[in-house]
Amino acid sequence: METLQLLQPNAEQTQALLERCSNIKELKQIHGQLLKKGTIKHQITVSRLLASCASIEFGNLAYARMIFDRISSPNTVMWNTMIKAYSSSNDPEAALLLYQQMLYHSVPHNGYTFPFLLKACSALSAFEETQQIHAHIIKKVLVQRFMPQTPSFVFMQFQAASNQHRSYSMGFPREILFLGIQ
Repeated sequence: METLQLLQPNAEQTQALLERCSNIKELKQIHGQLLKKGTIKHQITVSRLLASCASIEFGNLAYARMIFDRISSPNTVMWNTMIKAYSSSNDPEAALLLYQQMLYHSVPHNGYTFPFLLKACSALSAFEETQQIHAHIIKKVLVQRFMPQTPSFVFMQFQAASNQHRSYSMGFPREILFLGIQ
């Protein structure tokens, strides 16, 4: 790899350097340049650096964790990156502990969070934790589906349900009517 100088670093340049990076030494050089130039404060840049450090290719989870622990307010993507890395590591329990911290800090989880947690539970044969994660998944789905934001949303749901009921009573097969419901 040529020189790792970042004259006026931006997210695209950093991404290009991270993609060309071939070992942990180069990754650490990029990290040093980002610190020196002050661009380590940009969330996109930090997310990409963290993902590179935590990747299976470099496998330096301790270094990724050091970076993560120094981020003042990690976003959901950063938490997921670390949870994913730990779920695939020799220490899957750390993924569950990170999720606990994520909840404690009120960082919202998303659909990418749960598969990594379930993978960690599977690696640990952790039945109780699997049930707890499953409860969080159900809670997330129920809140998204059944907690309307406005009265007009309630009306639309009522209309859709009454239209389905009317169609069902008109003789349409039930399987056809419920294909579009998620």
